[in-house]
Amino acid sequence: MLEHKSYIDRWVLFQLLGYIVQIGDRERMVNKVKRKRKREENKANNRPENEGIETEYLTPVIPIIVYHGSEHWECSKHLSELYKGNDLYKEFLPDFNFLAINLNNYDESQIKGIVYLQVALLIMKYYFSDELFNKLPDIFSLLADLVQQKSTIEFLSIVLEYIGTNQRCDEDFLKESLDKAFENKGEEIMHTLAEKLVDKYSLAEKLVDKYSLADKWIDQGKKEGKKEGKTQLLSFLFEERFGSIPQQITKQINQADDKLIEDLTRSFLRFQSINDYYLWWEKHYSP
Repeated sequence: MLEHKSYIDRWVLFQLLGYIVQIGDRERMVNKVKRKRKREENKANNRPENEGIETEYLTPVIPIIVYHGSEHWECSKHLSELYKGNDLYKEFLPDFNFLAINLNNYDESQIKGIVYLQVALLIMKYYFSDELFNKLPDIFSLLADLVQQKSTIEFLSIVLEYIGTNQRCDEDFLKESLDKAFENKGEEIMHTLAEKLVDKYSLAEKLVDKYSLADKWIDQGKKEGKKEGKTQLLSFLFEERFGSIPQQITKQINQADDKLIEDLTRSFLRFQSINDYYLWWEKHYSP
């Protein structure tokens, strides 16, 4: 697990603890679904219910902090150090350590791995340095062989958004850096990224329209209208994000009560795939 820091954060261990708990909770939900399916399979084949189901263990999570701030990195190394009187209550305190990687201590030649990772780490390394202005075209050029791929354009949009938070880096500088890296394709790439941004706003407008429609039904004060507006909004979200909706999901949404639909709508933005929905449903809904 990687966490990026550009400043000294004494409470980063608490933040990492939250991530570790979330990862473990998700893994347990995945395992729960797998065990349930295995039991159903065993039942269908007249086998013992728990046949093939092993004792569950969590996968170890190694927290790694990638730091590129100007100050020397120095903070508590163990979570227990954040508790008052930790020696007295040591056996009752949660505790773990982390690996700290200070990019300022590494030469460019030492930063290796997949291209996307190299680019991200090098940009972070020079973010606060005046060298960024000379280094950026060379860093971007690492992506030259991949620039036609959709994933690279999406990656570049994130990178440029991050660099744009540096007040010294204006649009002209970014375009010039892209030109040097991709043989005068800076304007073309910036235009592609602009179109991508327009598409996002287009989706946002559609969402506003759908929310307005749902609000209209709700304002009418009719119970049927409230339910219809919420379920149609959810159906729209699923279609825009994942394409066609499996019939099972449509049926579950239509049968859910108002509270469950509201909880699902709030949780939807965290879903990365349809499978995330099934995991959420297993966790929050009992027939």
